[in-house]
Amino acid sequence: MRYGSLNNSTVRKLQKTWRKSIEIGSLFSIHARTSFLSLYSFILHLVGRPFRPFLLAPSTAPPKKKKNIRPKETKSKSSRCRERTEKRRIKWPTYFIQKRHMYQNRFQRQKIPGRKR
Repeated sequence: MRYGSLNNSTVRKLQKTWRKSIEIGSLFSIHARTSFLSLYSFILHLVGRPFRPFLLAPSTAPPKKKKNIRPKETKSKSSRCRERTEKRRIKWPTYFIQKRHMYQNRFQRQKIPGRKR
């Protein structure tokens, strides 16, 4: 192999030094990576975030439990409404039944004579 005007001996020397430099460089880069990560994690620790030695490590925390949502009522809406109205419905005494239409609207607002509440 010839690099321009360089003779073979110098080329071999260059290759050797190049290999060594590559080894040193790889070692240094690994060291730099680890030191950077440790520094990063230390800064995160200072900030108060969880310790993450690798930048994009998958979170090992268990998934959060969903809050227990109340189970849906099995009755249909119409039946529930019916029950409610039945509870609200006024039980009329027999002597009011003939004149119910007169009293029905005013019943909540004023006392009707002959009815104890």
